[in-house]
Amino acid sequence: MAVTLTELRNDEAVAYLSGLWPRYREELIRAGASPSEADANIERNQQTINPDGAIASGQRMFHVMHGGEHIGNLWLSERAQGDWFIYDIEVFEAYRGQGLGRASMLAAEEYAKANGATKLGLSVFGFNTIARSMYESLGYSIIAMQMTKSLD
Repeated sequence: MAVTLTELRNDEAVAYLSGLWPRYREELIRAGASPSEADANIERNQQTINPDGAIASGQRMFHVMHGGEHIGNLWLSERAQGDWFIYDIEVFEAYRGQGLGRASMLAAEEYAKANGATKLGLSVFGFNTIARSMYESLGYSIIAMQMTKSLD
């Protein structure tokens, strides 16, 4: 199952991010952040990634395409020489369960490697067990784990 990556222009990337932040806020809160903590996290990220309306250097955002259809999104970042990170990878719900998430991850790895990456990292919320399983099956290993318990 092959996918292709179509890099977004600055205006497309800005639009993509404006749609991403509300979803990310919901996930932060689901993972235990307070609404104010989630808002502060997003504000810090926006100042770093999208200062003054332009996408910062090292950020690469893509539409994931399959069979001529836009099936998801990918956001890669070159954090340092050879050290890359996946900030977002999404396969739209209608396309899930078809191997396209795995194909998207492999396309991300191929792109990063072709552009000098020697390491590719990502973060995943603990509640996202399907994604965690896929990442582990692709060879990603856990390097840290944060745990919490509600004492209500």
